[in-house]
Amino acid sequence: MNDIATFVAINDTSVKRGAFEGAELEAIGSLKNRTVAFLKGMEAAPTVEEEEAKEIRIRKMVACDVPAISARPATTALTTKVDLTFP
Repeated sequence: MNDIATFVAINDTSVKRGAFEGAELEAIGSLKNRTVAFLKGMEAAPTVEEEEAKEIRIRKMVACDVPAISARPATTALTTKVDLTFP
């Protein structure tokens, strides 16, 4: 990321010193604007570590909300009968 920011600084210095012809300045300016927008977007984007930490927090929250499953058999019998005979 620092290399890209350095590119933007070099671009600005080159323009100030007249390294580009007038016809090239529109393309150079457009490239600079896209690069700066990219850098701002990367600053706002969460890092891999932040995403992993968020995932771990979510898993912990979900694990706390899941009721424990009992290994005991049910104590109530099923009372519904189903007629499986065919006419």
